[in-house]
Amino acid sequence: MEFSHKVSRNKGLRNAALVMGIIAIPLLLYVATASDVLHKAYEQEVSTRILDQNGDLLQILPNSKGQYMIPGAGSSRVRELVVQKEDKYFFYHLGINPVSIFRSIYRSFVYGERGGGSTITQQLVKNLLHHENERTIKNKIIETLYAIAIELNTPKEDILTMYVSTAYVGDQIEGLEMGAEHYFGKGTSDLTDGEIVRLLALLSAPSFQPSSAGNTARAMNLGKRLGVYNIPEYIGVPRDRLDAKKDAAIFELRTLISTSTSACASSLCIVNVDLKLTALIREIVRDTLGTKQFDSVTNAAVAVIKLGKDSEPNTLLALVGSPNPYGGNNGNQINMALEPRPIGSTWKPFIYGTAIEKGARPYSIIDDTEYRYEIGTGFAFYPKNYDGIYRGNVTLHYAISNSLNVPAVRALQFDDIHDFGIFLNDGLGFKTLQSYDSYQLSVALGGLEMNPLLLANYFTIFPRHGILAPLELQAEHALDIPMSIPVMEPRRIFRATTTELMTKMLSDRLLGVEQFGLTSNLNLPFSSYAVKTGTSYDYHDSWTVGYTPDAVVVVWIGNSNNSPMDFLTGSRGAGKIWHDVMTLLVARGDIIPQSFEERYLVPIETPEGRSFGLADDDVEFSRLIMKDKQIILEPHDRDIIQFTHGMSIPFRATAKLSYDLNGKALGTGLKVYWTPEGPGDYVIRATNESGKIISVIHLSIVE
Repeated sequence: MEFSHKVSRNKGLRNAALVMGIIAIPLLLYVATASDVLHKAYEQEVSTRILDQNGDLLQILPNSKGQYMIPGAGSSRVRELVVQKEDKYFFYHLGINPVSIFRSIYRSFVYGERGGGSTITQQLVKNLLHHENERTIKNKIIETLYAIAIELNTPKEDILTMYVSTAYVGDQIEGLEMGAEHYFGKGTSDLTDGEIVRLLALLSAPSFQPSSAGNTARAMNLGKRLGVYNIPEYIGVPRDRLDAKKDAAIFELRTLISTSTSACASSLCIVNVDLKLTALIREIVRDTLGTKQFDSVTNAAVAVIKLGKDSEPNTLLALVGSPNPYGGNNGNQINMALEPRPIGSTWKPFIYGTAIEKGARPYSIIDDTEYRYEIGTGFAFYPKNYDGIYRGNVTLHYAISNSLNVPAVRALQFDDIHDFGIFLNDGLGFKTLQSYDSYQLSVALGGLEMNPLLLANYFTIFPRHGILAPLELQAEHALDIPMSIPVMEPRRIFRATTTELMTKMLSDRLLGVEQFGLTSNLNLPFSSYAVKTGTSYDYHDSWTVGYTPDAVVVVWIGNSNNSPMDFLTGSRGAGKIWHDVMTLLVARGDIIPQSFEERYLVPIETPEGRSFGLADDDVEFSRLIMKDKQIILEPHDRDIIQFTHGMSIPFRATAKLSYDLNGKALGTGLKVYWTPEGPGDYVIRATNESGKIISVIHLSIVE
């Protein structure tokens, strides 16, 4: 009997253990799952921080609640007073404490305060489950179960930290550490007990500002409970501290930064820009536009790109699109760094670069003479140089160094305007603002529109030996620049020989003295840099683009309302800011003066003087490859001429020609003069010495 009884008892124990095991397993699974849910919810509560390359804060983004939360444990004194205020028995219960319920009732009667009986753990659960505004019996039961679950899986100190980090204190601020910075301009470790009490008073009444009478009254009552009787008057913090959740540089970068998981690590995004450099450049812009010389200018933009080496991407180092992003007038709220503007002569290096790809060289001869061009609109086009002077035969090197317009049009014709459109669209991935066909030859005179950042990106091709590389604002995340197709992989645009020739020309400060003078904003205290300016029609836009082996800097100035400036050219206008930014970059070490590589260039002797080219050049062929083959210089076919009695119209050619009108000879020679009898439409034929018709000229002479 005794043995039977013992067996029966052991069997009962085993059954009981089995039942308890069956009950415990799902309970443990529930506890682990519920705790994991809360920890994940806590991680999602954390705001994303965007930092610059030096770890300086660019912006804190709001979380899914539209609030700002950065984890912070708070000082030991803050933690002590939080426990004393919210949950005196926090370290002794398992997430639920009946004593706190009685304490809440007692405090309501004695102090007249309304407060819940929830523990710190229950309050944390309520916040993480987003039950703040749904105080139902069902939710309270759920919160109780979750509170027990997290208590069984998480150390008390960690739970307290989670609460201190997520407790709402008003003004879209979560957490006592962020609240201390926001309301008092310092961390919790620097708060006095009285300031801590003011901050803790916000936990139960976050709608009250610390400066309000309501907060003061609550702080006084709370201070009595906590034994803190010196509650100081709230002084507040400067406005810029209240805006400390973002740096001014976010104004230009907000549409360019990706906060996707592929671009950010958890709740942290690192960008390549340098906030201190950006602030210094903005200061240069603001100070320059504030001078008398720039009275007619209200807006400016600067883009600085740091060049990568070999197969590395380029990085955006600084971007400024407004002198004062928080200013309410003069278009300061427009980010001009991403706004398309006519780019003036800055595009000429790409036109000449394409010509070099087709065989032209710096010593190639180009005609700088007046000529009439027929364009798609049906109107005649007479390009002129900036100073109105035609210089006859000039070299490509001279033309670009002095930014002559007529040779640029000749070069675009040499490129073939249709082929150049293919180069823009398919080669560069550039999306023109208008149909490419609508630009015609005005492409050579700066008719294209482009934003400063994109122009800077395209200019990286020259110091990077013909390669257009991805531009990164964030690591391994190619930037999508407006008006272009993103560059995902490095691709060759020009041959390295082409970019060496172009850089050599753009870095020659002596040949451009005629247009820019011996002293100008384009002169820097070192020689290893290339620069190109641009001015749009009627001085609406002033540009300067420059680069070294380290960086590309683009500066634009103008007015966002498109009003003209007072005769500010590229060098006098944007050049001033460009000069100061380049000098700053050198002083900081972002640019280290060093010579451009010249692996392929050789000296060349021509009838025009000493120049340079490539070792395998057919010098005479390349010298004349762009020479205009036209014979008749004037008048131009389909010219319309105002009639006056006794007028004399010159016929000028590069060879001896004979002219006739309806079989009537007008004369023979390099220059022949004709006096029309009156208004009308005339057809003049020009023949060479062999009697071959060279050209037929249609003239309309009107009253």
